[in-house]
Amino acid sequence: MNNTLFVANSFKGDSRLLIVDNYGFGSVSTFTTTNLAHPYGLAVCPSSNILYATNQDNNLVTQYDLKSGKPVGSGVFAKVSNPRGVACDESGHVLVASEGSNALLVYDLQGNLLLSLPVYHPTGVTAANGIVFVSSDDPTNPAVYSYEIATGKSLNTFKTPHDGLNHPAGLVVDEEDLYALGQDKQELLHFKAFTGEYVGKLAENLPDLPEAIFVVPDN
Repeated sequence: MNNTLFVANSFKGDSRLLIVDNYGFGSVSTFTTTNLAHPYGLAVCPSSNILYATNQDNNLVTQYDLKSGKPVGSGVFAKVSNPRGVACDESGHVLVASEGSNALLVYDLQGNLLLSLPVYHPTGVTAANGIVFVSSDDPTNPAVYSYEIATGKSLNTFKTPHDGLNHPAGLVVDEEDLYALGQDKQELLHFKAFTGEYVGKLAENLPDLPEAIFVVPDN
């Protein structure tokens, strides 16, 4: 599945996951439509070759074989109240933002809940080097937070000197850098991932209301 982009089509009545070849510039095909209801977040766990999808309208995190697109087991990984972003780390933890529970939920690959970290209106999630980053769409205090996955220890709070982080959404870590989408201001913001330092605004006037971000190899 190298060079493949997975996309959630969240139209009600036509919920499906799509495959786009060549990092989004190639042909488009349907990966699966099973158990989907307004899918939002997607994550691939390399250690298990499973793709996870969060579904806002049925409160399920569903799971699929990465090669065939068929559901794994019953197809349901976990029941979560209004799940949003999802990520999988290198140690096999599945991390789910539960907006309905105001929590970041940490599961093992068998679907056992290991930790529940209080985060108000969590949206985007990403993970790197044993650390999870989660955006909080708190109308009075929007921010991105980082935690140690193994212990739940709070590490850093990411904010900007201006209001660009209003309604923070998608997140991605690339080496030492964290990139966050500020949806209300349609901005892409740059932080140092492991110190919380704000570097600056990388892009502005992004189209529509940006939700997700990913990084592709430059080769």
